[in-house]
Amino acid sequence: MNITDHTIFESQKTSHRAQYTMARLMSPQEVEEAAKDHDQRTRQRVRGHWFLCGDCSQEMFDDIARQGDVALRHALGVIQRDDGTKFLVVTHQLGNAQHRFLVPMWDPRVPDLLDAVSLGRYSISLARKGDTQALVLSAAANAPLAAELQKHLDMPTPDTPQLQALLRALPRFMETAAEPEHFPNLMEGVKVTDVSLSIVFDAMLPNLSKLLVNKVGANGATLH
Repeated sequence: MNITDHTIFESQKTSHRAQYTMARLMSPQEVEEAAKDHDQRTRQRVRGHWFLCGDCSQEMFDDIARQGDVALRHALGVIQRDDGTKFLVVTHQLGNAQHRFLVPMWDPRVPDLLDAVSLGRYSISLARKGDTQALVLSAAANAPLAAELQKHLDMPTPDTPQLQALLRALPRFMETAAEPEHFPNLMEGVKVTDVSLSIVFDAMLPNLSKLLVNKVGANGATLH
């Protein structure tokens, strides 16, 4: 499942390659609507799930398709910026490639997403860059981790000046978040050289998010 490709930009540095894309957080209702034209087995598999949809590099996509998601390492955590804003971080790694989701903790859907993490009712959709084909990855229930993450939900919603300051700092923040060493390496003995960063912008840029929904359709997603 994935929306149409929304690559912001990608960069090639001496030590690593990075790409930056817009992510989408889909509620169970949106997922059910997106799945309505699929077979009963697919609809049953995704029913009641929250979905995080993003894009990874072609190499990472091909490796997951070839090796299966059992080869993936998966982690969730929270980072806090100097201004007090917090982001949920969802990381997947296979070999030297990492995909990272960033979701603002003040997004009003995050409490429900974390409840879904507790119950194992959330899934990840990773599309190959520039393509609508996507891999759907499920996650096991993890109530203790969800409870730890829920402790960060006390963060107040940033006011307009805070949001404006965050948006001004966003390019640098994104670049830093895509640095290989900025988040833990999930596979011992492997150097991360391929980073894909997908950001849920809704709570930071609501007007832009509404524009994208109008452009790709209110349920602009497809199941694969």
